[in-house]
Amino acid sequence: MASGMRPYRDGRIAIENGATTVIGDGTIFVGNALAGNPVRMPDGFMYVVDQDADENTSFEIYPPYRGDTVEDSEDYVLLRFNDRLAAAATQTQRLKDFLDNLAVVEKGTAVPDPSLGGIGTVYWRYSGNTIVSIYVKDESGWGVPISTTLSPELEALRDQIEAWKDDTQAAAVSGAASATTALGYRNAAQMAATDAAAFAGEAATSATAAATSETGAAASATGANASRVAAAASATAADTSRTAAAASATAASGSATTATTKAGEASTSATNAAASATAAANSANAANASKTSAETASTNADNKAAAAAASAASSAASAAIASAINSPVLVAKSTTPIITGTGPKVFTLVDDANFIVTQRVRAASKANGANFMSGLVSNWNSGTKELSVDVDLLGPSPGSASDWNISVTGEKGDQGPPGGFGSLLPTKGNEPIGDGTTYGAFPVGANGTMQVADSSQTYGRVWRPIDAVLADAFWTVSDVPSAGTPAGTCDIGAAITPCVRITGTTTITSLGTAANQRREVEFAGSLTLTYNGTSLILPGTANIITQAGDKGVFRSDAFGNWKCVSWTPIGFLPREKLIANRTYYVKTSANGGDDTKDGLTIGTAFATIQRAENVARTIDFNGFTVTISIGDGTYTAGVTVGLKLGQAATSNYRFTSTSQDATKVTISLTSASCFNGLAPFTVDRVTMQTTTSGSGIWMQAAGLVQFSNVIFGPCATYCLNLTAPGAKIQAVGPFTIAGNCGAFAVASDGAHVQCESTTITLTGTPAFTQFVLATRLGGILMRAMTFSGSATGVRYSATINGAIETGGGGASYFPGSSAGSFATGGQYN
Repeated sequence: MASGMRPYRDGRIAIENGATTVIGDGTIFVGNALAGNPVRMPDGFMYVVDQDADENTSFEIYPPYRGDTVEDSEDYVLLRFNDRLAAAATQTQRLKDFLDNLAVVEKGTAVPDPSLGGIGTVYWRYSGNTIVSIYVKDESGWGVPISTTLSPELEALRDQIEAWKDDTQAAAVSGAASATTALGYRNAAQMAATDAAAFAGEAATSATAAATSETGAAASATGANASRVAAAASATAADTSRTAAAASATAASGSATTATTKAGEASTSATNAAASATAAANSANAANASKTSAETASTNADNKAAAAAASAASSAASAAIASAINSPVLVAKSTTPIITGTGPKVFTLVDDANFIVTQRVRAASKANGANFMSGLVSNWNSGTKELSVDVDLLGPSPGSASDWNISVTGEKGDQGPPGGFGSLLPTKGNEPIGDGTTYGAFPVGANGTMQVADSSQTYGRVWRPIDAVLADAFWTVSDVPSAGTPAGTCDIGAAITPCVRITGTTTITSLGTAANQRREVEFAGSLTLTYNGTSLILPGTANIITQAGDKGVFRSDAFGNWKCVSWTPIGFLPREKLIANRTYYVKTSANGGDDTKDGLTIGTAFATIQRAENVARTIDFNGFTVTISIGDGTYTAGVTVGLKLGQAATSNYRFTSTSQDATKVTISLTSASCFNGLAPFTVDRVTMQTTTSGSGIWMQAAGLVQFSNVIFGPCATYCLNLTAPGAKIQAVGPFTIAGNCGAFAVASDGAHVQCESTTITLTGTPAFTQFVLATRLGGILMRAMTFSGSATGVRYSATINGAIETGGGGASYFPGSSAGSFATGGQYN
C-alpha cells in the first residue's frame, strides 16, 4: 500500500462563507474526497473531508468554511492520505469532538478574566486563527489542577489514550516519508506545531500533578519527604523537557512560516516539533518513577524525528481531557426524548456520573447545539441514573431531542456595559449610518460579545447578539404566494439570506424569476412542488410532495429559471448506495402509516405512496431492486414516478400490495391519475379507479411500464393512457377490467401498447367509448389474446396514422357491441 498523500485538483469549485458543502464543476470527487482527509480551500487554510463523497460534484468539509464566498475557483487541493494516516486523523478529530462536548467553551485573545465562566469551563486563547493556550477553571480559578488523585476511570482513560497515541504515532511514521508531496500543507503544519507546544504544557502539568499525588499517597510517613524530593526533581526535569518541546514547536512554526514554497520542509519542522511535544508529555507521565527516567524520556524526546502533528495533538488533547474529567466537570449522555422548555426535566443517563444537588448543568442536543437547557440539579439517583433538573434558561433554537450531552456549567454572568461602536459601517456621533436593510457587526460589552443590527430596525437602536442571528440564519417565507407575486409563487430569490425556510401547505408552481441565485431551502410542512421542464426543474422530472424538514438546494440561471440540484428528505442521508434489495412499506394513516418515519418496516411504514417514491429517488439502486409494498386499504392520493439513479431495468422498481391481493388495495382518485409515469416501473396486484377525470396509468415520458394481475375499476378517462414518443406500456400477465372506461388503451404521439398471449377478464359488462384507440403514429399490439366476458361500445379506432395489430384477429377480435373503424391513414390488421 502506498504511503503518504496524493493530491487531486480538477475542475472548479464554489462554496459560501460559513457553508460545509463544496460544489464542483468538472470534478470527480468520488474516490478522491474521503472522510478524514485534508483539503486546502481557496482561503489558504486546511479543512477535513467530513464523509466520503458519494457524488462527483459535491462533498462536505469540517469545520464550516471561514473564507469569503467563491463562485468559480481552481484554488483547492484534496490530499488523499493512506489508510493508517487517515485513521490517525479520524482518531484525533474524535478526541477534539469529545473535548468540545466536555464542558462550556469560552474563547478570547487575552488571559481569561477571573469572573468569566464557572467551574469546569474551558477557555481557548487565540492569536489570530491559532490556539496558543487552554485554561480549565476549577474552584481556585483558571489553570490550577483540582485533584491530586487518579480515579479508576482516569486510569482506564489514560490506558486508552496511550493505545490511541501508539496507533497515531505508527500511522504518522508511515505518512512522514511522503509528506513533501503534500501540496499546500504548510498551513496544517503551522497550526499543528503551535497547538502541540500549547497543549504539551497543559498535558505535562496535569500528568505531573497526578503522578506526584500517587507517589505521595503510596509512600509511608518515614519516606514521604524523600518521595516529595524525588517527585519535585522529576517534575523539574519534565518541565525542562516541556520547555524544550515548546522551543522546538516554536522553531517548527517559524520554519513553516518561511517555507511558503517548500511544503516538505514545513511538514518536517512540524513533525519534529510534534515529536518533542509528545516526548515531553511522556516524560511528565514517567515522573513518578525517578529523576533518571524523566531525564531519559526527555533525551528520547529530542531524538524522535518521525512523530506526526496528529500524534502530538492527540496526546495533548487526551491529557487535557484527563485533567478536565478529574475536575468537577461532569459529562454524561442521555437518550431521553424531551421537548425543550423551562421547569422540571428528568434525564435518564447512559453513563456513570456523579452530580450534586444545586449544581448548575447544561443539556445540549448533539445534533443542534443551539437547542439546550440550563438549570439547577434538584435530584440525582445514582442507582437509576435519573437526573432531575429545574430548567430556567433555554437556547435560541428550542425543540424536541433525544441526543443530550449533559455537563456542569457556570452561572450566567451580569450584562456588561455597552462598548463603543466599531468601524465596520460609517458612523455619525454614536449612531451608525444606514437604512436598516443590511447587517453590520459591532463589539458590545466588556466581554467582547459581538452584536449586529436587527435588519427590521433603525441602526443604533435595536441590536441582536450575533449568536442569535447565526442561529436564526433562515429567512422565513410565511405564505405562498409571496407578497406581490402571482398565485403559487414563492420568490426565494428575493430573500436577503442564502437560506430560506418555507412555511405553509400551498402548492408551489414558481420560485420567482431572480437570476443567478443559489438558495438552500427547508420546508416546514407538506406541500407540492410542481415540476416544470423550463422554470422549475426537479429531481426525477416529477412533482415532489414535501414533508416537514425536507431540504433542497436550488440554483437559478441567467433567465431566472430554477433547478433543484440537491434534495434530502428529512431523516435520510444524501444518496445512499444499495448493497442489497430494498423494500419500503406504505399503509394508510388509519392503520398507523406516518410519512415522518423511515418506511423500512411494516411498523414504520409511510402513509402515502408518493412519500415512498420521493425517498426512492434519493438513493442509488446500484442495480438492485426496490419494492414499494402497499398495505391493505383505500388510498386517495396517487403517485408521480420519476427517474432513479442506478435502476438497471423496469423490473428493478416495483409497486405491489403487501397482501398480494389486488382486491385489498384500492387507489381511488378524483380528477387525477393513479400512476403518473415519467420513468420506468412495474405495478401488480392493486386496484386502480378514477372519477370525473384521470387514468389508471398515464405514461407521459419515454420509458417502459409493465403491469400484471391488476384490476381496473371505473376509469373516467382511460385504463392506459400514453402520450409521449418512446412511451410504452406492456402487460406481462393477466388482468381484470371491472368498470366503465373511456377506453381500455389509448396510444398517441409515437407511444405503444403491447399485450400478447395473456387473458383479460371483463366483469359486469363494462361500457367503452372505444375499447382501443391508436392515433398520431401511436401503435397498439395485442396478439393471441384471450377475452373472458363481454363489453359494450366501439371495438377499435385507428386514425391519423395510428396502427392496431391483432395478428389477423379480424374485425370482431376486440370486446364491444359496435364495429371498429380506421381513417386518415389509420391501419388495422
